[in-house]
Amino acid sequence: METKRRLNVKLELDIGCGEKKRPGMIGLDIKRTANVDIIGDARYLPFKDSCFDKIYSSHMIEHISHREIKKPLKIGLERSRIMVF
Repeated sequence: METKRRLNVKLELDIGCGEKKRPGMIGLDIKRTANVDIIGDARYLPFKDSCFDKIYSSHMIEHISHREIKKPLKIGLERSRIMVF
């Protein structure tokens, strides 16, 4: 991921992507599927703080604390926000 950062590529994470990872995003899920890039537990994200420009999750964020999602998100940017519907 450091190489992408040096090339000024925006890093975007899809937590709990399952079979439906969003295009162009890094897919993280607890189960291996064809679309999962990283197998991991969303409660214990294996990333440095502030490394993602965007974090997306659908139908799973209610299972974890918002504090756990904020850590790898770049807080303080003009468009940094967490929205839960």
